[in-house]
Amino acid sequence: SIVRATTTTQIVKMMFESGAKEVHVRITAPPITHPCFYGIDMASRSELAAARMTVDEIREHLGATSLGYLSIDGAVGAVGKGRDHFCLACFGAGYPLAVPSEVRKTAFEEDHVGVMAAVSSGQPKLFDS
Repeated sequence: SIVRATTTTQIVKMMFESGAKEVHVRITAPPITHPCFYGIDMASRSELAAARMTVDEIREHLGATSLGYLSIDGAVGAVGKGRDHFCLACFGAGYPLAVPSEVRKTAFEEDHVGVMAAVSSGQPKLFDS
């Protein structure tokens, strides 16, 4: 996948420097347009290449001859299960839970730290251990 486009840019550059006449990039995932709040350490939306550029703008930024992504339906279809079996939020298909439109990826971690501090200070626990 292309997240910020930094690694792919370097790879495309190295391929051209090695003598490639053309570099056609194919990404086996849909464009990542939204951050993940469920365990993947991703940037804020403003840092995601596909959230701020079109596919052609990303291709130009990479310096590639062409760029193609797998569609959401293509990704789901390749696995052979319905959309309801996957979280597709980072591809812009909606979060399973409500999330503010622009939130830092650390917001949930910071909230968790606050909960853990409250638990360790003797306040009531959320769950019995």
